[in-house]
Amino acid sequence: MVETIREWRRRGVPYGWNWADVQHDLKTQGGLKDLMIDPTRMKPGLCAGFFKGQFFSLTWGYNNYASVSMEAKNAHLAEELAAGYAKVLEYEPFAKYTQGKGGVVTFEWRLNNPGAPLMRLRRRKDVSDLTVF
Repeated sequence: MVETIREWRRRGVPYGWNWADVQHDLKTQGGLKDLMIDPTRMKPGLCAGFFKGQFFSLTWGYNNYASVSMEAKNAHLAEELAAGYAKVLEYEPFAKYTQGKGGVVTFEWRLNNPGAPLMRLRRRKDVSDLTVF
């Protein structure tokens, strides 16, 4: 896993990746040059920004899970963003799906036991176009 993702806590809250490191890692390791993380949209395990001018969000849990989401109308950009994120994480997503009525496309990673989240995704009525890799 990328060196700048760390398991550390501040006042009991897991942090582990600051916005500048997220941006740097995705640009340099992921090859996503036209990417900007918005520091005002940074929370523990969650951030948002713009890729090629389009809004996206990322989540992560140290050595556990990750996701990237973007509006479905920008699915081609979401694929490119997911490929770059996979390079940073050093493992591939286990699923891709659309949430809502064509609203948001999400790629999801699970380092351990993707079976449980997969069952949850299959039961959700707001999830469509589920692809398991």
